[in-house]
Amino acid sequence: MDFYLVTNAQFLERIRMLKPVTQLYVSADVATKDIMKAIDRPLFGDFWEHFTVSLKALQEKE
Repeated sequence: MDFYLVTNAQFLERIRMLKPVTQLYVSADVATKDIMKAIDRPLFGDFWEHFTVSLKALQEKE
């Protein structure tokens, strides 16, 4: 059985809690912090840090 996760990488703690999944997709529709703030209307003040650290955490998943 395959499991898919699609995320915008804003919820770091939830990402760290994930069990291994067979495929991970990250929705990264922006290339810079300023564009992310303007387009995505992030939930957290330190949204860019959330995003970049979450990407690293996803990379470490099995």
